[in-house]
This record gives sequence, C-alpha cells and structure tokens, in this order.
Amino acid sequence: MAIERCILIAGAMKCGTTSLYNYLAQHSQIRSSALVGRGKEPKFFSSDERWGRGPAWYESCFPTIGPGQWALDGSTDCAKYPFVGDVPARLKAFDAEFKIIFMMRHPLRRMESHARHAQFFGEEVNDIRSDRKDHSLDYGISPASRAISNYAMQIDVFREWFDRGDLLLVAAEELKADPASVIERTLKFIGLPPIASLSVPTFQNRAGERRSKLPLLQMLDRTPRLNRLLRSIAPAWARQRMWKKLEVPGRFRLTPDEEQSLIAELMPSLVRLRDDYGVDASTTWGIPLSA
Repeated sequence: MAIERCILIAGAMKCGTTSLYNYLAQHSQIRSSALVGRGKEPKFFSSDERWGRGPAWYESCFPTIGPGQWALDGSTDCAKYPFVGDVPARLKAFDAEFKIIFMMRHPLRRMESHARHAQFFGEEVNDIRSDRKDHSLDYGISPASRAISNYAMQIDVFREWFDRGDLLLVAAEELKADPASVIERTLKFIGLPPIASLSVPTFQNRAGERRSKLPLLQMLDRTPRLNRLLRSIAPAWARQRMWKKLEVPGRFRLTPDEEQSLIAELMPSLVRLRDDYGVDASTTWGIPLSA
C-alpha cells in the first residue's frame, strides 16, 4: 500500500519525541512503523543507505496502513543538519503529504541527555559508529550535539513547511506538563479528531540510557517480558542499587561555567528562535535573552 500521508517527528533528539510518538500511535487513523529493532525511526529520509533502498522499502515499514491513514515516522536524524543528507529534497521527491513536528527542550538539558545517550550507544547520527572514544562531558560537547541544540538552524531546514503551516513546534516541557492539551493541539494540526481515551505510554527512554552495555541489560531493554519478570522478583530498592552500580561511566552534568559559555554561544540562535519562529526561551526555559 502506497503511503499517501506521513507525520514526521523530525526531531530534536532527546526532546521527548518517543513520548509524543507513543501518544500519537494510539490514534485509529495513525499507523506506526513495524520496522524490527528501532521501529520508531526508519531513518529513510536521513540515511543515504536507506534512501537508496527506494520507496517500496519505506512503505514496507508500514504494512498495516490503509487508504487515507497517516504513517507515523519518528526519525530524529532528520533534524541533524548538516550531518545528514538533503532531507527536504527527499521529502519533496516522495509522493506524499507531510505534516512535520519539531520538538525542543532546554538546549543544555538536551546536550546532557545527548551525551549520556551517545556514551551508551556509541552513535550520534544514523546508526553510524561515532569516532569519539568518549562522549561524556569531560571530553566536551560534540559538534553534532551543538548543531542539534541550535534549534533555529534545524528549523530553517524545514522553513518551507513552516511557512505553509505544515510544521508544528512543540516544547518537551509543555508535553510533560499537559500531555492531553498538547496531543489535542497536535491532532488538530494534523487534521484528526481527538483520541477518545488517551493513555500514558509505558515506554521509557531514560532507563535505557542509565544502563551499561552489558549484554544482559541490553536484552532486558529489548524484552519487556524479562523486564516485568525482574520487577516481580526484585524489590525497587534492589533494582535501583543494581542500575546505579551499572551506570554509564562519565560526567553528564554541565558545570555553571560550561552553561554560561554555551548559552552565550547559542544566544544568536535563541534570539532568532523567538523572532523568526515565536518560541521565547525566556518563558519556555527560563533563559534570559540578550536582545
């Protein structure tokens, strides 16, 4: 079945995209990807290799989609300019209607979460092994992480969709504070009726970030049944102690001096985010703007 309509949660990475994805996947007119592994992220429009597989491969990721239904793609690599392919050109070449959602989070908190994620998985872009031996903050912020937190630059890539009303900006903080309101607004943007009974998604990203790369714990992350078994036989205090001992090594909190330097670096982007795209960092994240 050819994909006629697609909701693309393009980014940004570590900004609550998985939560939004799991909320939207509850709608009867939305079909999530059935891709084995990281099903949320087919990475068709961001990966040169996957783009080369052609439209038929992408459509095979959504085997249950029907006429008029929306495919749901949560490939956050689409908002990793300039480290990915020409995403806008590929979207235009694909014969479908797109509604694009771009999520943001306090840019420094995003960088911290990014560092932990990259340290755990050893990847930053398109499942490609990073050439950095250590992603902890003791070794600095990676170029990819800096670029991703430059939200104005990332939104610029999708400016055409923004100008014609096909791009929605969402702050992770507002999704966390009032998910029902954000989902209602998002569905209205897409052109779909509300979800009759919205349930809180059970998927949690943060736990997987904390764990080491031990094969047993990777298996637990991928196997909900085993995870439930562990919870049934081990009390919470014992599980917490085990996870703490097996945390990913490194520092993942910015120092006050690092924060001050990064905010100064991001200031032109934050000012433009307010002036060009209507997102005020001072009210959204408590970051005072210099202009």
